[in-house]
Amino acid sequence: MRAILTPFFVLALAACGNPAEEADDPLVQPNASETMMPVEPDGGIGNGAGPIPTAAETVEPAPSPTPDIEQPQPIPADYHGVWDHVDGSCAPESDLRIEISADKIVFYESVGTVTSLISEPNGDRIVTLAMSGEGETWTETLRLQMDSTATRMVVLQGDTFERTAYSARKRCN
Repeated sequence: MRAILTPFFVLALAACGNPAEEADDPLVQPNASETMMPVEPDGGIGNGAGPIPTAAETVEPAPSPTPDIEQPQPIPADYHGVWDHVDGSCAPESDLRIEISADKIVFYESVGTVTSLISEPNGDRIVTLAMSGEGETWTETLRLQMDSTATRMVVLQGDTFERTAYSARKRCN
């Protein structure tokens, strides 16, 4: 029985290691030039900082300022109002009626939010709109040409801004 237990004792002692060898092992003993960091009375790590706060004690940092997002130039005030085809009734049910404000154009069955506005040297305005209506979204670009009396306007659509029979508008209000 002793013959069986003897190898276990030898292995157990070997696992314990030699204290003289451990003193030379840098992984076991700290370097003499290193000092232990003291622990603060409140449980902090000894550098003047307190203990790590719990989730309930954590303070949310102040939000960082958001960068300025460039807002599109508004549609000029002389374009604002209700417009309809020159032969239209200006009634809300008129399908060529539009209502222009500084940041959007409301059409018969859709709404366009201004995403870009370019003022041409000749006074025309090129307006790019983020459109939505009848469950769909798309981008539309219009050229608005105002006459000198600000009572008539031509609204051109499409890639080439071609004039159509529906382009001429009158001011309703």
